[in-house]
Amino acid sequence: MATIIFVGGGTLGHIYPAIPVIKAWKEKHPNDFLIYIACKKSPEQKLLSLIKEIDQCYFFPLRGLAGKNLIKKAKVLACIVKDNIKMRKIIKLHKPALVVGMGGSISGLFLRLSHKEKCPIIIHEQNTLIGKANKWSLKWVDYFLTAFSLPPVHPRQKWIGNPRFDEAKKLSNKASKPIGYSHILIVSGSLGAKIINKTAIAFLKCPQSLGYSTTLITGNRYYDECVQAVGPPSKPHYQIIPFSDNLLELMKEANVIVSRAGGTTMFEILGLNKPMILIPSDNVSDGHQLSNALCFAKENLAFVIDEKNLTLETFLSCLNRTWGLKKDPSNPYLSLKATEDFIAIIEKVLKR
Repeated sequence: MATIIFVGGGTLGHIYPAIPVIKAWKEKHPNDFLIYIACKKSPEQKLLSLIKEIDQCYFFPLRGLAGKNLIKKAKVLACIVKDNIKMRKIIKLHKPALVVGMGGSISGLFLRLSHKEKCPIIIHEQNTLIGKANKWSLKWVDYFLTAFSLPPVHPRQKWIGNPRFDEAKKLSNKASKPIGYSHILIVSGSLGAKIINKTAIAFLKCPQSLGYSTTLITGNRYYDECVQAVGPPSKPHYQIIPFSDNLLELMKEANVIVSRAGGTTMFEILGLNKPMILIPSDNVSDGHQLSNALCFAKENLAFVIDEKNLTLETFLSCLNRTWGLKKDPSNPYLSLKATEDFIAIIEKVLKR
């Protein structure tokens, strides 16, 4: 029996890709003990509590450096030192045969300590631009796995894709219930995005929207103002909801998906084989969402609207072009087997 620790968090995009791997590994190696270490945030804790294949979870607060306030910075640094002590105790207690980093600041901290304890390490990068935690950890890792095709930066680098692609692909093979002609799903992350909601409201109020059925997921904080702004529909051609715990199922039932450009979300849409309009967020580190979106646009897998250029007119123009999107079936992004390859690399490191 081996203990494997998965670590990553800060956003669900760091956690979702690990879940298909954890499930597949547990099915193949049921006696192994699997641990997940994540941030103490309710969505992450809620999601991980539902995964029966995970034997134990540990949660740590998500900590920033508190801006320029020196007193707050000192307090945060003191808390980070305490977190490091707790993390080191976890490593010494469980003696992991392998640590798998999925990104996020918690991943970087834990991987540094794992390296000091001479644990083998694998990391997975979900975006086109390598995140700070993964970039910092590269010098310690045994394998560097990527979701996108990236220039080589590590001697044991392998492009495998995102395991959520495999999960979405399985779901796409199941029959969908009819939801309406030309159904559009507009979603902009769990928090929502004011600029996307504003354009979506303008779309729902315009005559062209009557030719579609539309679901708008506003994010909890924008829900009431969006409902008030649109008013009751003259025809029942749309629904507005604040959040969904079953987003993959809603994506499956859509004909076109309008979304931000987080790496995991993009691979989910790709796995479902849906046309996508990507509106990358400017408010992310290193502008990685724009880089992600442009990568898929170059591969003819998505349309992209820069947030600065998002208006009803640019949205309608892009929507009209979306129906004619033809993907090349030989595109390597469509034939990746991320979960299978991830499992093979873990087995290689553990010499199974």
